[in-house]
Amino acid sequence: MIRIAQLSCGAEYSGIQKEIERAAETVGAKIVFPEVSLDDMLNVEEKFGVRVASGDLNLAIARAVRIVENPDLADAVVVMTCFRCAEAAIIRSEIRKYIHENSKIPVLSYSFTERTTAETLLTVWKLWLPRSSTEASWPGRSRRASPRESTLDPPPPSQW
Repeated sequence: MIRIAQLSCGAEYSGIQKEIERAAETVGAKIVFPEVSLDDMLNVEEKFGVRVASGDLNLAIARAVRIVENPDLADAVVVMTCFRCAEAAIIRSEIRKYIHENSKIPVLSYSFTERTTAETLLTVWKLWLPRSSTEASWPGRSRRASPRESTLDPPPPSQW
C-alpha cells in the first residue's frame, strides 16, 4: 500500500478531509501524518527562515522537515492548502520546493476549495500515483528527477 504523507492547512476546517481519505482509499493508498514534537513546530522558523501565524502551517513545515530527515515515513507527499490564504500559498510552494530539493520523494501540491471532492482529487492523483501499489519503482524515486520530469507531463502529440 502506498503511504501518502498529507501536509495540509485547513482540510478539516473546510470539510474536505473525508474526501482526501476517500480518494486515497480509491487508489489503494493510505494517508499518513508524520509525528512531530512541539519543539519541532516551534523551531520551523530556523529551518525555513519565515514566521507564520498559522499553527497548521507550522505543523505542515515541521512534518516536511521530518519527512526529509526520514524518507521512510512516506512513499509520496501531498501538500494541500486552501486557495484563499496568500500565506498558505507561499508556504505550500516552499514546502514543495524544500522536499523536492532535499529528497527523492514525489510531491504533489494542490490548492483546494470547500467544494473539492474525492473525484476532483482523483483526476490529479491517478496521473501522479503509480498504476498499482505493487509497482517496484516510482518515476523519479530511483534517481533525482528534474522539475521538468513529471508523471503529469502530457504525452507527445504523436501519441494523441
